[in-house]
Amino acid sequence: MNDDLLTTQAQAYLLRDLPTRSAQTYRIALNQAPDSLEARAGLAQASLAKRDFALSQEIYQQVSQGFEDDNSITQFVDNYRYEQLPYFTTDASGGRGNGTLSDYDWQIDSQLYSSPINQNWRLFAHQFTGQGKTEEGTAKRIRNGAGVDFRATEWLGSMEINRSNGNAAKTGLAAQVSYLPSDHWQFDLGYDNSSNELAWKAYDSGISAKQTSAALRYQTDSTASAELAYQNQRLSDGNLSQIWQASTTKLLWTHPRQQLDGTLALSTSSNSLPDAEYFSPERDYSAGVTLLHQWTPWQSARRHFTQRTYLTAGEYQQRHFGSSLFAELRFEHQWALSSHSEFIYGIGLNSHRYDESRENRTLFYLSLTLPLGSTL
Repeated sequence: MNDDLLTTQAQAYLLRDLPTRSAQTYRIALNQAPDSLEARAGLAQASLAKRDFALSQEIYQQVSQGFEDDNSITQFVDNYRYEQLPYFTTDASGGRGNGTLSDYDWQIDSQLYSSPINQNWRLFAHQFTGQGKTEEGTAKRIRNGAGVDFRATEWLGSMEINRSNGNAAKTGLAAQVSYLPSDHWQFDLGYDNSSNELAWKAYDSGISAKQTSAALRYQTDSTASAELAYQNQRLSDGNLSQIWQASTTKLLWTHPRQQLDGTLALSTSSNSLPDAEYFSPERDYSAGVTLLHQWTPWQSARRHFTQRTYLTAGEYQQRHFGSSLFAELRFEHQWALSSHSEFIYGIGLNSHRYDESRENRTLFYLSLTLPLGSTL
């Protein structure tokens, strides 16, 4: 196969979220055509995608000057320089219901990352603020933390020390590690001894939780994946809450600027304290299907605007309360301001039965990722 075909194939692998295979193909192309700037820039882009920062730095030092007229080189140089910047992320969400979970609630979860240290490390600050109003009162939770983040070809990890306030105030430790042996497999483990994921009625009662999670994910490429996940929470009131989940996602249809994905999700959960003050089913089961339609009406270079519509429907069964249907509709916009910054916002409607009451909720959410500083 000639080097042009190899380069085209390598680009396709990278677009399909197969950076290791892409890098291998680019290396073959470079062996056949050592002077190919396109293949060299492609190898550098693939190395960034697979977090091989030593290789990307080596190529950057070779091509950062003198190749300003080559588009593939200038794109890589721009991406590499963005990777050296500190950046900020925030996720905000909230909703209003009819009191089963909360009358209303909102939360903002933000992280500020430093520039890379020795290529693979970053320091970060983490801030969570949330509030939920229930029939018992209004609970507010604030958690501030700081930690270190590690990223390498096969490993991702983070560790954080934090302090929360309120009735369940405590000093906590959160850690996450992921192992990625190939483009296809990912193994995740997590621990948090001051979880931010409890019901607002639990926080209002001064309850805290130690949370452990594990997940196994397999993808053929960006068009098909499957995941198994487990999580348990050991709450301070003595409850052991456990969740098992399985899901699979597949690209169903594609067209220029449009695509349709389908997800099948199954889950079951249990609680050792079913008469708790918050929603705590002794045992439940859930099966649902989600269709996601994406449409990109505008795209220019590395900027684009994408509109997404999510439609979810399924059946929920709770021990002692029988079966019921649940549904959710979400409408979302994504603005990719560059290849490294984006703004997402969405609204939705959700209907789900909990115990004997049906909760009808309106919801909103937004997410922002923003590099800080200039690449010049």
